[in-house]
Amino acid sequence: MKLLFISLGCDKNLVDTEHMLSMITQDGITITNDENEADVIVVNSCCFISDAMEESIQTLIDMGTLKETANLKALIVTGCLAQRYAAEITEQIPEVDAIIGTNSYDEIVSVIHDVLDGKKIQIEKPLSGLPENYAGRTLTTGGHFAHLKIAEGCDKHCTYCVIPSIRGAYRSVPMEQIIKEAEKDLRDLMDIPDNYKVLFLQGGASQQFAAIPMNLMKNRVADYIITGQWAKKAWKEASIYGKANAVASSEDQTFSYIPDCSDLPIDPDADYVYICENNTIYGTKFKTLPNTKGKPLVADVSSCFLSEPVDVTKYGMIYGGVQKNIGPAGVVIAIIREDLITEDVLPGTPTMLKYKIHADAKSLYNTPPAYGIYICGKVFKWLQKQGGLEAMKEYNEKKAKILYDFLDESKLFKGTVRKEDRSLMNVPFITGNTDLDAEFVAEAKKNGLENLKGHRSVGGMRASIYNAMPMEGVEKLVAFMKEFEAQNQ
Repeated sequence: MKLLFISLGCDKNLVDTEHMLSMITQDGITITNDENEADVIVVNSCCFISDAMEESIQTLIDMGTLKETANLKALIVTGCLAQRYAAEITEQIPEVDAIIGTNSYDEIVSVIHDVLDGKKIQIEKPLSGLPENYAGRTLTTGGHFAHLKIAEGCDKHCTYCVIPSIRGAYRSVPMEQIIKEAEKDLRDLMDIPDNYKVLFLQGGASQQFAAIPMNLMKNRVADYIITGQWAKKAWKEASIYGKANAVASSEDQTFSYIPDCSDLPIDPDADYVYICENNTIYGTKFKTLPNTKGKPLVADVSSCFLSEPVDVTKYGMIYGGVQKNIGPAGVVIAIIREDLITEDVLPGTPTMLKYKIHADAKSLYNTPPAYGIYICGKVFKWLQKQGGLEAMKEYNEKKAKILYDFLDESKLFKGTVRKEDRSLMNVPFITGNTDLDAEFVAEAKKNGLENLKGHRSVGGMRASIYNAMPMEGVEKLVAFMKEFEAQNQ
């Protein structure tokens, strides 16, 4: 079966179209752009203004003639015209086989099969709630951008506007539902056990530098492994609240390696052991987790979050800012073992920094960062479509291999990290000449390669190749590096 989809009107209609296209293709129906070979044509109509209504009506009339002149077996109208003028369409355009209102498009697949069985269908659900449109979206905007519809309808009954009549009252998905669905998808992706809480918090990862000791430092002792600036900042912050021991560090070699953590001098009174698992600035990654000798492991995973599978049971707490791999800056996700979430916190801990407050309120103690969490939820679904974290790890390894292989062979560029500790996400490299480094960064920018300047504490360059970076981006970088090397031998 082949289906032609015609989307008319505004971007709200286009988003609805993309949801319907996803449902249709998941049902195995083939999409065609040729009206003459289509078995079914769906017209997502508009009637906001008279010109738009006339266009929709004329499109239906034109497509209806294909029942006589081409292969068309069924004509379906959805959207605003269908919502407001269903009776008129039935009476005046008999070629239409099905009429689906604006709040009923989730019925599209069953309607297609019904009309092909010879039935006449009209569905007009009440304009309340939202369609069950979890099938995803098939983007029609080229893939490099997409429209985001976060609400439906309007409560302002202006005399010149029909939106309340065709779209209903203003409504959106309840925040509780957004968080619940996002948490479920994250639990599925990471296989998070039931005895761990998932918290969607505000303030970014840096706020957790204080929140962690406030909540977890019962004995006012904790051990920190210092492998970069972020672990160092967390250690210094924890020192305000108790005894923060630096039990290992790689600062002696500009954080270019991960220290041996197999037999650390763990303090018997330590409440936890803290690491920054992937070091954004320096490009190192813990490939083997530290031997904490029974103490809970707390890990900042901001720059490697959801880049590969994780055994959550090896941690007491995993947390990270979402801005690298998951969503907009300002949201932090914390995954915390339940026995660590107690009312026994340090005196003076602000209410907003108490994990139990947020766990009991299911991340809704106060108005959450709604848009950020919503986008996180969309990214979780995207990751599931990619095949989950095993597939992301495989893809990220292939991307990183292209760049690391070139660095290992290059006579001009070289990596700054010990090979066994290299990150899949952040790749720092240098030429050995600061002037040449600066020239490379400037020329790269002219060639559309942005943000390659390394951190001031390291110098040189750094390529961040997070989940969203396509293989083609890494290939373009390596091609430019080869060209630059050839010109500067």
